[in-house]
Amino acid sequence: MATRPRQPLKAMYEIIDDWKALFARPRTELSAEQATGLFGELTVLARLLAIDPSCHHIWTGPEGSPQDFSSPFGAIEVKASTMTDGRRMRIHGLDQLDAPAGGDLYLAWFRLEEHAEHGTTLAELFATVLEAADDKSAIRRKVRELGLPSTTDPTWNTVRFAITEERSYCVDDGFPRLSQAALVAAGIAIQVTGVEYTVDLSNDLAAPATAASVERHYQRMVGGPA
Repeated sequence: MATRPRQPLKAMYEIIDDWKALFARPRTELSAEQATGLFGELTVLARLLAIDPSCHHIWTGPEGSPQDFSSPFGAIEVKASTMTDGRRMRIHGLDQLDAPAGGDLYLAWFRLEEHAEHGTTLAELFATVLEAADDKSAIRRKVRELGLPSTTDPTWNTVRFAITEERSYCVDDGFPRLSQAALVAAGIAIQVTGVEYTVDLSNDLAAPATAASVERHYQRMVGGPA
């Protein structure tokens, strides 16, 4: 007699999600900017899920949060680029680099190389994320909320990326950024909206965080104060 699934309801929802993705209305192909940004986010998500397979809920970017990952204990904003020189990051809004009241904000930055011989496709990285997560349906829903092509679309296998450099920064008072508080201090009305600007860290204006401090931050993000 066949063995019954340990979680039949969960298995049923995953099958339904697969069929929804298969018959979803076709969307436009992933743009280069979307592909690099998503690769960075999925990379961080995979690392967080390796600590806690249930932490999918802190991936808040798809829900419109200012930062890509947010919990009561901190936040992470992710930036990725295929530029071969410099460390320039496009910031969207005056609140994207505002630390949450409950903890620190870290900015994770990745330099990616396209068409790398030993790189990873978005489809392969997404499969790694699903394998690590204990709620695959929730992960699939979040991807749909981003308004991207279905994960069954060929564009998820079009480009391979390899991470050639990565840095993380603790966004503290010394980090170069704009914020509503800074504008108020400068006498500029806070009615200013739709602000986008570039932070250039090519000349090491901000020191990168150590691997140990980044690991502690990831631990705090999923489980509370270390």
